[in-house]
Amino acid sequence: METRYYVLQDERGLVSVFANYTQLRARLLGRGESLFVPNVPQSIFNVGTDFDAPLWGPNSPHRLSGMLYLQLIGQKHLSEDSSLITNPYERLAGCLAYSHNSGWTTFLDVIWYPGDRNSETAFNFGPPTNANFSDIVVNPQAPVTVLGGVSYRFRTGS
Repeated sequence: METRYYVLQDERGLVSVFANYTQLRARLLGRGESLFVPNVPQSIFNVGTDFDAPLWGPNSPHRLSGMLYLQLIGQKHLSEDSSLITNPYERLAGCLAYSHNSGWTTFLDVIWYPGDRNSETAFNFGPPTNANFSDIVVNPQAPVTVLGGVSYRFRTGS
């Protein structure tokens, strides 16, 4: 389910706020004591804002766009019998881009984990049921990840 409200939507650009929620119910059928699909979060909630605006007037070939949103990811079962589950965690993500009609774009993406950095990449390498904590392998996320770059889009069609 998603809702979006456009704060601004005209020749000056576009600004909106949004929220969406996904509840996942992944189950294994006909597997005896196995019931849960590992590594599927129980829910995902996003709330944020995005924008896209021409710089220096409505007909300018220069554009600035971006997005900032908070994700709340629910618990994940790490075993099919739910003997091990992860904690819910949050992730704050943002991106900022400057683009030109010639096809060039420069961008900056940032991801921040304000709390738990282990739950997103925790995996069970042991048995699918009756797993132990020693069977769980975790690759902690960096507290902050920054990615910047330049891209070029080739024109296609006429």
